[in-house]
Amino acid sequence: MMERLTLYLLMFLLLFTGCEPKEDIAEPELVVEGWITSGGHPLVMLHKSISFNESFESVASLIEDKLVPFGKVTIDDGTQKVILTGRLDTNYIPPYRYSSVEIIGEEGKTYSLTAEYENIILTATTTIPPRAYFDSIQIEQKGENTDAMEMRAFISDAAHSPKYYVLFYRALGTIQYYNTFLGVFDNSGAKEGILSIPIYYSVASGTIGQDKPVLFFKKGMDLEFMLTRVDKASYDFWKTFSAISVSSGSAFLPIHGKIISNVSGGKGYWCGYGSSSYIVKLRNDTTLIFDNDNTKTDKYTSLSTKIPQKEQVQSEG
Repeated sequence: MMERLTLYLLMFLLLFTGCEPKEDIAEPELVVEGWITSGGHPLVMLHKSISFNESFESVASLIEDKLVPFGKVTIDDGTQKVILTGRLDTNYIPPYRYSSVEIIGEEGKTYSLTAEYENIILTATTTIPPRAYFDSIQIEQKGENTDAMEMRAFISDAAHSPKYYVLFYRALGTIQYYNTFLGVFDNSGAKEGILSIPIYYSVASGTIGQDKPVLFFKKGMDLEFMLTRVDKASYDFWKTFSAISVSSGSAFLPIHGKIISNVSGGKGYWCGYGSSSYIVKLRNDTTLIFDNDNTKTDKYTSLSTKIPQKEQVQSEG
């Protein structure tokens, strides 16, 4: 699992360079990867970009060379400015992150980030929109002779104004989230106030170490989905990142295209997520129906990551 996470984040590093191979190795740029969820604390990672033709002896040596452990990261939420604390965290690659319990993400608030390292200053701003919710998820096994499970989610959205979504998942009990394949979407496809969204396995996580792409989740998987609403700048980042990562096919081939970033002075992203989290255990054909009455606080529990989570629902029939 750790090897797969390493390759996945290396793809981030390579994509951020956004260039064709050149004879001269470009001067590395500072890259920020950061987010804040509704009800959660900010989490930020800093590292240097990688040129396509840059060589390295091992993944460990690459991480050591590109890691930025002594930067300064400040978050301004409009009422206070907080300098984040950096510490080692082997749950992430690179294994160093900046965070603070002094800031908790709130819907409707805007958060400005400033990252400083060796006379380089990066800035970015993001807003946490109101949270998104699933109304239901349909789960159906694709056939008797397969363990592939087809999933489709339904979201109420009257589409009176543009809304933007990103759907993430992770194996239950793990740390790293992946964006699902085709999981970056807006509400332009809503019909009669309902968005119908297929849920596919992540291309990035599903193809590494396998002979062919995996499109469907498998029966027996225990999963946690995080449905998020994002602002337009975050949507543009995830939309272009997803499109380029899929079309490029490999983290180690030339990257064609440019990722739209909301970071000034460097590369990367700083995203606010209005998020709701759901646990789904794939067992049998079923439809999961969720009660999204926010006044029923007993429907929510607290995860270690401080992400609001709906009551655990299992598809065990």
